Amino acid sequence: MFEFGNQDFSRIFNRASKCIAAVLIIAYGEISQAQHAAQSRIRVRGTPRVIHYTRNDFDSDPQIWAMCQDREGILYFGSNKGALIFNGETWQTVRLPNNSSVRSLAVNSQGVVLAGGFNEFGAVRKDEYGRYYYDSWTHLLRTEDRNIENVWAIHEVQGHMVFRSYKMLIAISGNKAVTLPTSGMYEYSAVLNNNLFVTDGAGVKSVDLDKLEFDHVIADDDLRQENFLSIVPGYGEEQVFVITKEGSFFELDRNGGKPKFLFRVLPVNANNLLTCTLKASGGHYYVGTLSSKVILVTASATGQVDTEIFHDLQDNTVHNLFETR
Repeated sequence: MFEFGNQDFSRIFNRASKCIAAVLIIAYGEISQAQHAAQSRIRVRGTPRVIHYTRNDFDSDPQIWAMCQDREGILYFGSNKGALIFNGETWQTVRLPNNSSVRSLAVNSQGVVLAGGFNEFGAVRKDEYGRYYYDSWTHLLRTEDRNIENVWAIHEVQGHMVFRSYKMLIAISGNKAVTLPTSGMYEYSAVLNNNLFVTDGAGVKSVDLDKLEFDHVIADDDLRQENFLSIVPGYGEEQVFVITKEGSFFELDRNGGKPKFLFRVLPVNANNLLTCTLKASGGHYYVGTLSSKVILVTASATGQVDTEIFHDLQDNTVHNLFETR
């Protein structure tokens, strides 16, 4: 696991020998008595090993927005100064043409590393001498479509590469780019089983990129008055979990019914919120929180749910999670 804070970051190894990356900021102030009481009911099973890196190691802005890993195992981090590239020993920085921060990163099925920034998206490539450089794709857009603002997520789905900003979805296939603007705001996107899910202020929708159509999946009032956070794979191939910021897990009804409540990982009315989620390759769920770091969630077929907090992380607030190979 990589933990990022205002001054340095850490690599935290879990028991499955993989690592989960966590993007964090320091949360100031005291945790309430209610939060301490909630944490006291959580069973802690162990402490991961932590190795800290300071900003002197990577010589760049320490605020990290995104992370990915290429086929060679090289790690890429989206920072305010561009893309940081780490081969396990040395660091390199690749800047975008407009010196934008890098807000999103992904690796597609061809092994190409893709990056998104402010009014900028494209690929991070390596030349014949092993030097990394940035290849902009903004020329694929019409001039009037290039004010896209920050690109917050990148997905490969339905034969397209999709770049999401708050204003629009940009779907690229070959050398053709199609934009899907919104009158609201695309605040979230995810891909499950080659389905693209987005939120735009009117519930959760699935997107058909061939027909350029949207279908409603979850309405705003389907989650017991709680706020949608994410969609993640369930335990079975066809099972999908819906998670709320208030800490509830629901099962999505694939036949169009309301999501079914399963369990909670935060007490009702807790002075805390979930901020991000990840289903790891081992089947466990990791959730980042506003004030209690990272919680590992393990649920059995009998319905028993165990949770564990990683107390030794440097910061309290976790905003993003990533699992390396």
